[in-house]
Amino acid sequence: ISSGQFGAEAGSMYAFGRSASTLSPREAALLAAILPNPLRRSARNPGPGVRRLAGTYMVRAQAPALQRCWSENRAF
Repeated sequence: ISSGQFGAEAGSMYAFGRSASTLSPREAALLAAILPNPLRRSARNPGPGVRRLAGTYMVRAQAPALQRCWSENRAF
């Protein structure tokens, strides 16, 4: 993400060329994994560390406790 771009939508457009609402789980995890330094890390061309961290985020997102939380708070 270049200087002056902020937020998930801007990052999604820059890295993947489309809206954040259309990202796959892997792409969303890659976008999260480049934080807190999107100037040095890339979601578009991720290195091994970013790929590993994104994989961790994906596994954690599938945790039963988190799935239950999402289903119970669906109205939010």
